[in-house]
Amino acid sequence: MDRAKVILHMMTALDGKIEGYFADAPLTGICGDCYDDIIPKLGDAVGSGSYTAQLYMAKGNPDLAAFEGTEVPEGDYIEKEEGDTFLFVFDRKGKCLWDDVLCEGRRVVAVLTRQASLPYLAYLRSKGISYIFAGERDMEPLTALEKIKSLFGIHTLVLCGGATINGVFLKAGLVDGVSLVICPYIEGNHEQKGIAETDVFVPQGFVLKKAEPVANGKTVHLLYGHE
Repeated sequence: MDRAKVILHMMTALDGKIEGYFADAPLTGICGDCYDDIIPKLGDAVGSGSYTAQLYMAKGNPDLAAFEGTEVPEGDYIEKEEGDTFLFVFDRKGKCLWDDVLCEGRRVVAVLTRQASLPYLAYLRSKGISYIFAGERDMEPLTALEKIKSLFGIHTLVLCGGATINGVFLKAGLVDGVSLVICPYIEGNHEQKGIAETDVFVPQGFVLKKAEPVANGKTVHLLYGHE
């Protein structure tokens, strides 16, 4: 299989939580800056689940009813230019709404299943937002990674959460590395999520490749991979 590799890249509290009150603590900001700076060192594109995208990035408010009845050609829709960098959003049902084709300087690409509605596809086309299909009802991560490499030339996807989409790739055996920036706080709330939700133990081990103090020693970056 010729696919893009995947590195999970997450910022966590000391107890492994990815959300919670620690996000507003004083040192979390500098940890976040380090987290962002590390992304281009890990891979050549960024990935996100729909929950994370809706929470932080997808803030559009279109009237999808206006696209009812619009004819939509079958298959993937690709818009790209030389020099583009990409944000691949794994959006199974087509729920993320965008103001623009660019998000934080990266060209948005929606990774969908056939559950996405025709008006939603027409809306994406109207914005010039590319989309690819990877599954009928459930996301097929291998298909997605094969298309991400063959259609966009991506070698390594930096998958930045959330826990649900991370779990999908982990359960499929498609995680090639794990990158963690550790905030120096303990969240302590058992209801908050860890870096990947799988509902079962996934017996896939990783080897520590690097442990590096960052942010003037205020935090640490851990990088795990395979032998």
